[in-house]
Amino acid sequence: MKLFFTSLLILSALLSDTPSFYQFNVVNLEGKSISCAAFKGRKVLIAVSNATNPSMSLLNYLSSLQQALPKTLAVIVIPTTDFNSGINANGLKAVQSRLNILITQPVKVKKQEGQSELVYWLTHFGANSHFDNNANGEGQVFLINEKGILYGVLSSGVPNDVIGQLINQNVKE
Repeated sequence: MKLFFTSLLILSALLSDTPSFYQFNVVNLEGKSISCAAFKGRKVLIAVSNATNPSMSLLNYLSSLQQALPKTLAVIVIPTTDFNSGINANGLKAVQSRLNILITQPVKVKKQEGQSELVYWLTHFGANSHFDNNANGEGQVFLINEKGILYGVLSSGVPNDVIGQLINQNVKE
């Protein structure tokens, strides 16, 4: 019994050192830092996007999800050049203003030196306590519940209706 409580204390100490989603900031295309704590109480969908020529069908769908669920969902799009070269900053800003979704400044998403801190949290089990994977391309989606817990990672190419079903699913801890 004593060993059980000691193990529980150690586990609790380890988990308390695990960074919370709400401890991170994202920087939008205008250079403004936005705390992820602003999304407490809402599900968050984070999608990886191509920084040169983003998939408009994906972005339009994500925007429609956010518009349908404005009080319960926040969408963050993270553009990257890890899968191509070049950044179309003006194009990204135009998309952001037209679709009214949060698009961050382009960052490194693959497991490599210089990977964004938030993306590190999303892709490393030791940081998020649930998933360990690498960013695999445009359209990869990470789902975070209302309490800041990563509960889903979807590979590129998952049909939009599956994303919608997962967003609308109640997640138990």
